Amino acid sequence: MFIKDKVITVGSNIINIYTVNSKNKIEEVKNVDDITSLDKEINKENLYILLENEEIHIKKLLLPNTSNNNINSIIMNKLNYLYGKNTQDIYYTYSKWESNNKEIEIILYCINCHKNRIRNLQKNKFQIKKVNLIQLWYIKYYQKSIVEKDYIVIIKHNSSIYTLYFCDKRLLSNQITTEENLLSSLIFIINKMKVYNCIFTKVYSINLDQKIIEKYLKLDFEKDKININVINLGSITEEEIIGYYIENRRK
Repeated sequence: MFIKDKVITVGSNIINIYTVNSKNKIEEVKNVDDITSLDKEINKENLYILLENEEIHIKKLLLPNTSNNNINSIIMNKLNYLYGKNTQDIYYTYSKWESNNKEIEIILYCINCHKNRIRNLQKNKFQIKKVNLIQLWYIKYYQKSIVEKDYIVIIKHNSSIYTLYFCDKRLLSNQITTEENLLSSLIFIINKMKVYNCIFTKVYSINLDQKIIEKYLKLDFEKDKININVINLGSITEEEIIGYYIENRRK
């Protein structure tokens, strides 16, 4: 018997539940106001969760160079030190940055599943297959159009602006803001860039007028005489990006 998948998009004010068949076609869409209401909508389906308005907490750690299993154990000890009993609410992954025979430097990525209410689903022992972030699926969608290793991407999704900075194609900084506060977000990201000694010359925009970005970059970079090119990757609707996620969620 085929167990159907349900894709759940968790936004600031509403939660959408998409029932998906074996051919990746949406059979039904339901809206709920609170994640606790999902108990009535979910039985034995596999759950794929797509989070909106969720920043990734990024931290650089220097660890003893050891096996992957030991690295995970050390990371858990670090999380216990940082978050105490709330460690159970943290989802994490990591990327190796630099290493030698004795030490390895990693980039740790965390999200707080208590903050975004996923913890309620965990407690009910639902079959959660994946938890993903909307901004990273925009990057996946446009990845063939991004050729640089070091770059900034600015995405408008609904009323939120997501600013992401990649160095050597690895995410090193991200912020969620509004169009009115985009300049402050760019300055924050650019200062982070300097910490990692990465130089970028391209900023990609999605669902946002590139002239707005060019205006803010001119304010910050004109004094340094750095030539930054803004490339508009175009627009994609919320329905299209969610459809892309549904089609590729298992990859």
